[in-house]
Amino acid sequence: MSAQADIVQEARSNLRRILVSMVVIGFAAAAAASTFATFSAQTTNPATIANATVTMTNVVGTNLGGIDCTTGVSDTTCKALFTANNTDSAAVLGAGQTNLKPGDATPATNSVVITYTGSLPTTKFRLFASSYQSKGGASSALCTAVASGAGSPGTQLQFQVKQGATIIYPTLGSGFGTLDEFGTTYTSVNASLALKGGTSGSGSADVWNTSSSSTFTVNVKLASVDNTYQGCQSTATFAWYAEQ
Repeated sequence: MSAQADIVQEARSNLRRILVSMVVIGFAAAAAASTFATFSAQTTNPATIANATVTMTNVVGTNLGGIDCTTGVSDTTCKALFTANNTDSAAVLGAGQTNLKPGDATPATNSVVITYTGSLPTTKFRLFASSYQSKGGASSALCTAVASGAGSPGTQLQFQVKQGATIIYPTLGSGFGTLDEFGTTYTSVNASLALKGGTSGSGSADVWNTSSSSTFTVNVKLASVDNTYQGCQSTATFAWYAEQ
């Protein structure tokens, strides 16, 4: 083959290589371009996850000092139900003020409205006494009664709780028990008095729905006792407990 023929053949081979390379590059470019030309679709679902609430309001009938629990709370000490007033006579005492005399037929009284404001029905709604002391530390030196047990001051305090017009303690539904019996029987959530829901206890025991509400009236009076009980003071914290 002549030198001129060799040059022509080599030129044709180079041209073929160039054309093949251009085709490969073209395919690569087309493949790259295709990644930016896909079809797509997307949907979304917003989600807010809320935990339930267990809250109640606690509004005492006569204000004797403390926090006014008129909005739903979950763990708060609200206003006092009873306070000691040893300076005024029984004739001028207001509701919830105590200066009890032996055998007085008229009890000291106060009320509290409990309204459930939680977001789910309860499985427990209870009343119990925490921190009960039959003979409190503020008792005067005149009080010579024993501190606890039989003959202690709390055993001489006649005690009654009403839900609406219904006596719920004593549990027989009439008369009075004693503060000591209540304070030593109902001591915790696991040893507590079940309360009916609805309006004024019209519902089922332990089941309070949102806005279930009752007025509870607490009455206390002193039995006919002797000088052993002068100046005695008994203390308790009444706990209203809700659980879902």
